[in-house]
Amino acid sequence: EARVVVAGGVENMSKVPYFLPDLRWGHRLGDVTLKDQLVIACPMTGKPRAVQAGEEAVEYGVTREEQDRWAFRSHQNYCKAKELGKFKDELMSVEVPQERGQPLVVAEDESPRSDTTMEKLAKLPTIYGSPTVTAGNSPGLSTGASALVLMSKREAQRLDKRPLATLMGWAMASGHPDRIASIPAESARIALEKAGSRIDDIDLIEVNEALAAVALVSTLIMAGGDKTRAEMIRAKTNVNGGAIAIGHPTGATGGRLIVTLIHELRRLRKAAGSNRPYYGLATLCGGIGEGEAVIVKVDG
Repeated sequence: EARVVVAGGVENMSKVPYFLPDLRWGHRLGDVTLKDQLVIACPMTGKPRAVQAGEEAVEYGVTREEQDRWAFRSHQNYCKAKELGKFKDELMSVEVPQERGQPLVVAEDESPRSDTTMEKLAKLPTIYGSPTVTAGNSPGLSTGASALVLMSKREAQRLDKRPLATLMGWAMASGHPDRIASIPAESARIALEKAGSRIDDIDLIEVNEALAAVALVSTLIMAGGDKTRAEMIRAKTNVNGGAIAIGHPTGATGGRLIVTLIHELRRLRKAAGSNRPYYGLATLCGGIGEGEAVIVKVDG
């Protein structure tokens, strides 16, 4: 196995192309239809992701209002964290050359809305025929990149590098393509089982807000369907906001979740003045009915 790995990804959603899938072998008569790849639909069922997540939300009793409230919380939590300078160690600025004058410096996230309200979110129509999902309780179009360095313990010692965190366990899960909102909970369950941990052992959780329904359904499942316990789990989930506020550039989100989780675990442990290890869980949906999860430990 590798001793040192750089893992990361990038996504530029503002430049996702339109496709002409039937044009390769020529087209003689009739209209030609462009397909927008940003209207993300499951290739196996034909359903838009927003419909799949909304239907699962209804199945689990998660209302449109709850999803709007989670979206509102995401923006509010992000803005509070930004005011406290919590993201300064996670972000690096990017210079964009201009034809004239100085380069444009992009140094902060553009998606968060400090002025959003529940009233504004409630006025938005649902999208793509979803029963609950709107543009407000979903992420916007985002461009971003993330990267992490993974190193074996022996190699870190040889290079005299002190890790920010230790990877304790990971898991992947697959299910029916419609299970977009619940599959992160399944991958989390497997990762916890492999690590010999329980959800109550976890100090902080990141559930990717591909849609508010995903975070709400998955945390409800983590709680065994107990709504009171689900609220306790949600209180330690996405405490600095999530993808609804920050954005969900799909190729970069996994790395971003882990980086955000590690930094907040380190702050939490330092603020508590604790010597015990702190544990974090990050999980997301991906692909077609797939989920991934990792568990990290911060003890230094």
